[in-house]
Amino acid sequence: MTEKTFVIICALGVLVLAPASSRATGFECPQLNDLHTPPLAMEIENVLPKGLLLEQPNELSSAITLLREHKMSTDNTINHIVTLYCPAIASDASLSDYEKADRMRQFARRATSLALSMNREQDIIYDVPLNANLAEAAKVEAEKSGLTVEEWIAKTVDDAIP
Repeated sequence: MTEKTFVIICALGVLVLAPASSRATGFECPQLNDLHTPPLAMEIENVLPKGLLLEQPNELSSAITLLREHKMSTDNTINHIVTLYCPAIASDASLSDYEKADRMRQFARRATSLALSMNREQDIIYDVPLNANLAEAAKVEAEKSGLTVEEWIAKTVDDAIP
């Protein structure tokens, strides 16, 4: 089974599904430095489209192609693209935190779909909403196993199917 660690996408899902009292106030974006990915050369970082430009299909496709050409894995490419897009949504004062998370989820789906369609691998991604209690239980079980939630879910499904 291939690595399926779409950390940012799942984090956005948990943000929306978690009760408001358990979330930090304000919508926050991950930083490129927070990603556990190989660093890109500064000249590549400088030419990548950012923010709302990534809503344009040609810009999104170009960014994915550039990252993949520089040996970025599909998962890391998606995480970078979502991280580059997020500040434009976070700074939109007309949107609530819930609307921002929803916009990020929609964009993450488009970016994921495009990145995977441009990939030679044939991974299938299921977008399954979990209620807050189930999401927390999955997180606890994953931590017990020393895995990310995504890795734990993939392993659990893999183990369940003969």
